Amino acid sequence: LFDESARERDAGGTGEAADADVWSQYRAAAAEEAAVERAVEVGAESDADVHIAHTSTPEGVDAAKAGGATCEVTPHHLFLSRADASELGTYGRMNPPLRSEDRRAGMWERLVAGDVNVVATDHAPHTRAEKDVGLWDAPSGVPGVETMLPLLLEEARKGTVSYERVRDVTAANAADIFDLPSKGRVEAGVGRGLVLFDPEDSREIRGADLHSKCGWTPFEGMRGVFPETTLVRGHVVYEDGAFGDAVGENVRE
Repeated sequence: LFDESARERDAGGTGEAADADVWSQYRAAAAEEAAVERAVEVGAESDADVHIAHTSTPEGVDAAKAGGATCEVTPHHLFLSRADASELGTYGRMNPPLRSEDRRAGMWERLVAGDVNVVATDHAPHTRAEKDVGLWDAPSGVPGVETMLPLLLEEARKGTVSYERVRDVTAANAADIFDLPSKGRVEAGVGRGLVLFDPEDSREIRGADLHSKCGWTPFEGMRGVFPETTLVRGHVVYEDGAFGDAVGENVRE
């Protein structure tokens, strides 16, 4: 599962001066397919439904589908690849690690085709102080909650993926997979969770404009379509950059 010889390679300096591609070499892509196949086997043996989190390779998605499992992918495995690893340094260290550009493109093909069921962030907002160390000492993970939907809406705006697929992978499918009947769709008696946005309001993503205390984003300089208004059970919880009252509650007792 791990290429221990990668530990002998030059991982650069600290923070952005590190080379996160060494991390991709250490945690080889081939291990994912084998891990998914094993998870599917265990699920079949125990008659359990299997959902694979953080799928990062087309081979992993294909193995999940072949085994009757559902799967999800993170935004960073859709929008970043090993080509970005050296520039990001430790800010590009995550698990699973960034994969090749060909594999990133393959993930998009499967998302558009409907083979990827969910897009979820694996939000890990480590601070700059935590990340500004050597590659082998840095924590894994990147922030993603505030940028996931804007990035996907930007791709829908450009025609890469349909708005219906964005709806499905960010809301409807997860509600079905995890049996949350009050979520994921707009129907009488269902959740009343809505996001309102202008599809032509494409903006540059800047860490300084985001609300996470970590103060950075791996998607710096990319473009996104940000929500203008967010409603939860009919209550306005966000509008024009301002937050309303918190109305969150457990979705399952």
